[in-house]
Amino acid sequence: MNRKESLQKTLPFNLNLISKFSASVELNLVNFIKDSESHEIHDWILSLDGQANFNYYVCTKLDYWHCSIAKNTSHLSASGRFVINLDCDNFISENSINSLLTLSNDQLENSIYLGYSGQIKKIYRPWLRKNFRKKYKFVSNKDSHDGTAGLIGCPMKLFTELGGYDESLPPMGGQDKNFFNRAIAYNPDLMIAHIPSTKNAIKNSKAEGLLHSKTPHANWKKFDKLTYKKTKIALRKNQLKANMTKKIGLEIINGYKYIDE
Repeated sequence: MNRKESLQKTLPFNLNLISKFSASVELNLVNFIKDSESHEIHDWILSLDGQANFNYYVCTKLDYWHCSIAKNTSHLSASGRFVINLDCDNFISENSINSLLTLSNDQLENSIYLGYSGQIKKIYRPWLRKNFRKKYKFVSNKDSHDGTAGLIGCPMKLFTELGGYDESLPPMGGQDKNFFNRAIAYNPDLMIAHIPSTKNAIKNSKAEGLLHSKTPHANWKKFDKLTYKKTKIALRKNQLKANMTKKIGLEIINGYKYIDE
């Protein structure tokens, strides 16, 4: 939603990269149209004349930005067995694709991918309750908010069983770690495929991210802390599946058939 400047840098690069992998990789992009800038993005994407293994969709149902809803909407558009979140300010890392494609089908079906550029330290604490025994600490090498924490992938089967990203969470802050922690608790035997991205994301501030939410002047850290608390409650109560009483994501249409209104 309204990240034209970032998208004009990342999308051409990403489309060129996936073209090297034939039909093994697809890129799905959802344009959450809400104003003139969204329409400008739409016109620009149409000017690219379509690309192989690239699917473009439009959603007009999201009036305000909400990370979990947006990511669920995008994931459900995928046709593959393994889905990876890619924020529009992120470049795809070729080493990540190459590494994932070396995994067997069985390995891929039992893996969760992390493209976080820092280190991920596993801490095992056998004396704690089962969903808290394994802790993964994300340790930044440089900038703790470098944009790569959202590079999370998992089997589509696991994604649907978990109910996707929790849409009851705040519009931003901690939704990726919430999903990761629920996934690890749901299947403790998941292999962590930590393949640090070799491409730095485009710098964007938290204020820019909140700009199109219902509360553009909110404190992102408070949202992050609220999500952290809700995550601990979900793990403690073993409520690992989200959105169980509602349909996740929003309706999309083929972007190439959408006409600006």
